[in-house]
Amino acid sequence: YLDTARLAGDVEEVVRELRSLTPKVDSLVKNDGTDVTLMVLDGTIPMFHNQKKYNCPVKFWMGLDYPASPPICYVSPTRDMGIKPR
Repeated sequence: YLDTARLAGDVEEVVRELRSLTPKVDSLVKNDGTDVTLMVLDGTIPMFHNQKKYNCPVKFWMGLDYPASPPICYVSPTRDMGIKPR
C-alpha cells in the first residue's frame, strides 16, 4: 500500500463506527483471473427496508492504490438469502 498509515487510520475509524465489520487480509480474485492479497473489511452493515432492519453481509476490499481509488464493495449473500420475485 502507498499510505499504510492512512489505511490503518481509516480502517480503525470504520470499525469503531461499525463494530460488525472485521478487518482481515485475504485474497481477491480479479475479473482477469489473477489474485491479489488485500485488506478487506468483512461483516454486516445495517439497512432498513419497509421500516425493518436487515444486516446485509458485505466485503469492502481496499485496493493497493487506496485512497486514490475507493474501496470495492461486494454484497456477500449467505446460503439462505434470496431475492423474491415481484
